[in-house]
Amino acid sequence: MSDLFQKIKKESMITSIICIVFGVMFCIWPGTILVTLCRIAGLVLLAAGIVLLVQGIRIREMLGRSVRMLPAVVCVVIGIWILARPGVFVSLIPILIGVMLAYHGFKDLVFCLEVKKASSPRWWIGLLVAIATIIIGVILMLHTWLALEIGMMAVGLILIYDGISGLWLNGRAGRAYKSYHNPEDDIIDVDYKEED
Repeated sequence: MSDLFQKIKKESMITSIICIVFGVMFCIWPGTILVTLCRIAGLVLLAAGIVLLVQGIRIREMLGRSVRMLPAVVCVVIGIWILARPGVFVSLIPILIGVMLAYHGFKDLVFCLEVKKASSPRWWIGLLVAIATIIIGVILMLHTWLALEIGMMAVGLILIYDGISGLWLNGRAGRAYKSYHNPEDDIIDVDYKEED
């Protein structure tokens, strides 16, 4: 049991340190990390597309070949596009989220005005929430890289927190284990009997 606990403790310490290192990297170089992750995704898509193309070429039946080749071509094209223009691809993410938020904000605004017509108290809270949602959506659409970098920094801070809390718990668990664990518990005492 002691060996298992020590192994788990060591693995936990290593993953906590890795979380802290990646968290610091995400906070210091959010744009670079984002583009790098995007390029990795582009490589994965390109590789998947090539594998699907090779599999599709081997299929003799026309319908089966078409079914395999279409996603293969799409994966290859998107993979090449991401590798060639990772910044453009990444900047689409907050734009799409911003459009969705602005749409939901306008929809919430309409609902809020309906609530006001019914003379509902505190209808203005919904109005404030709808306006805030629209503003956040517009900010995401207009300032894509700022939004992405802030998001990456938030992920970095979460990773740093996870790593620090993991190290703290690791130390606490080690002290707790030592306080109640008796090393003699790992010894198995049996009677030796020789067989003829």
